[in-house]
Amino acid sequence: MSLNYLCPLEEDRCDYYGCKKNGQDECASGLLCQCKPGLQRPNPQFPLCVALGPQCPDYCNTQNKSQCLVKNSRDAKCVCLPGYKEDNRGICQPCAFGYSGVDCKDCE
Repeated sequence: MSLNYLCPLEEDRCDYYGCKKNGQDECASGLLCQCKPGLQRPNPQFPLCVALGPQCPDYCNTQNKSQCLVKNSRDAKCVCLPGYKEDNRGICQPCAFGYSGVDCKDCE
């Protein structure tokens, strides 16, 4: 009587961690590998590279009078806070006297 075992497929360690193959250490440590394009490590102590949601640049913050809006799972846009409007240099400036709201357009 012979037993046939189904062997589980061996997953490549680099694929498991989401790492680029470097041909040297076969991705022995997910903490030391370089992530594949489109993947990032959420923090340095996390061994896996994962796809992160859309993000705005670091300068998109309240200090610069702007905020990050995510309209769907793929698009993020940096926009000025209400009461500010983007100038021709891309800098959020206060609305002119008498105007307010998003893009200095009062609600109608």
